[in-house]
Amino acid sequence: ELYRLMYHRMTEVHGLNNLIWVWNGQDAAWYPGDEYVDIIGEDIYAANRSYGAQNSKFMEVMAYTDATKMIALTENGVVPDIEQMILTNARWAWFNTWNGDFVVKYGKYSETYTEKGILKKAYDSEHVITLDEMPDLY
Repeated sequence: ELYRLMYHRMTEVHGLNNLIWVWNGQDAAWYPGDEYVDIIGEDIYAANRSYGAQNSKFMEVMAYTDATKMIALTENGVVPDIEQMILTNARWAWFNTWNGDFVVKYGKYSETYTEKGILKKAYDSEHVITLDEMPDLY
């Protein structure tokens, strides 16, 4: 109800029509409806150095709706193996690695969750767009 109320307030009361609505409810029972959602997000904190594509969760999230929606890994701890995502057809629109010990510990890159080789492989992948590859929007 809160999500729908926020949607109504922003779009109908304030007239905002340039928003992208990302819903992250972690459960199909809480899905507010296709008319309120542009992208479905999911948070996954896999075990340390577990680089799977999380394809079973991807397929579960796809089943939240019959509509065509982008699905994003809106929060993650371990950086997933991009090749595994492609092989298993778990085409997450993006991944968003949480901060802190997942990335840096005591001011240095931490390999506790993701080894440097996997991180480099992800950012070097032709399937990943990094900040330096983004167009100048200004």
